[in-house]
Amino acid sequence: MSEGKPFPADPRPSPGPGPAGSWPVVAAILAATAFLLVVGGGYLAVTRSDVLAGGSGPSPLSGPRTQAVPTTAPGSSSGPGTWSPGVPGAPVTTPPRQPTRPTTPAGIAALPEQAAAELLADQAAHDETGVRALRGSWVPQVSSKCVGVRADLEPDWFPDGTAETPSVTTPQIAAFHQALQLRFGALTTRPTALGIDQDYATAGACQGQLVWISIVPLAFSGPNTANGWCDANGIPTEECLARKVEPGGRSEFVARG
Repeated sequence: MSEGKPFPADPRPSPGPGPAGSWPVVAAILAATAFLLVVGGGYLAVTRSDVLAGGSGPSPLSGPRTQAVPTTAPGSSSGPGTWSPGVPGAPVTTPPRQPTRPTTPAGIAALPEQAAAELLADQAAHDETGVRALRGSWVPQVSSKCVGVRADLEPDWFPDGTAETPSVTTPQIAAFHQALQLRFGALTTRPTALGIDQDYATAGACQGQLVWISIVPLAFSGPNTANGWCDANGIPTEECLARKVEPGGRSEFVARG
């Protein structure tokens, strides 16, 4: 090789533009895509796991997520995997059911004192309209009792002339009134609704005590016919008498025989 002579030319042709020259670019694109899939997919998996576990971070998923709403009626229980409206996790509450009052004499006799007193008061308020309708008439009075007096309640809540209960209670009075209501359609009333001066007795065994009265809603023109009803139904003399319904403190009574 002589001095100053250039190197001989490469006999291979130079690569020109064409498909063979695009491989480096394609390789770079594939490498970048693989990186995004590996790294981005891991990020999505971690974030998705965090969301499913109750995480509060923003969801990497594009667009709002939707949730199926069941077609069950409001207040009905939802099956597994369904969604219920309202505060998440809040229990569904219903108002407590009020206990039903007993309607038999035996059931009423088992009530506490306060419950029996409320029952008598409620019954008197309910029957007040019926009592007012008897104004000016004579009616059979089939019970007049206060707590603590001797009473004739038997047998089976129907008097037989023997006062076997030495000290009657409020539940027993309420039970007796219920038995009279079932047997004769009797009304419960306070004395003042009939025309007696006070609801609390001013003399006798019930002095100072609240008195509860039961009357049969049959209007008679005089005391004799009202007392005749007592005789016809076999009610002892001490338990049944004629009472005139005359509000304003003008009521009077006529005892039998």
